[in-house]
Amino acid sequence: MCGLVQHKGAPAVARHWINQHGCNDFLACDTCLNRLMAKLRFWLGNGWELECVHCGTVARAIDDMITVRPL
Repeated sequence: MCGLVQHKGAPAVARHWINQHGCNDFLACDTCLNRLMAKLRFWLGNGWELECVHCGTVARAIDDMITVRPL
């Protein structure tokens, strides 16, 4: 099941494994993955950096912060 909390009602079936640079990992459905990627692109497109909430690692590219693999 999707590990993100954006669902109303029952979580959707997870389709992706997301590894946050070895610091954190979670499962996500298609909708949540699309939302996450849109947020990351928005932040980077506005000149912001990505910062891990767990360890403080900073990245300037999505691929430096997360790896996405289909289940």
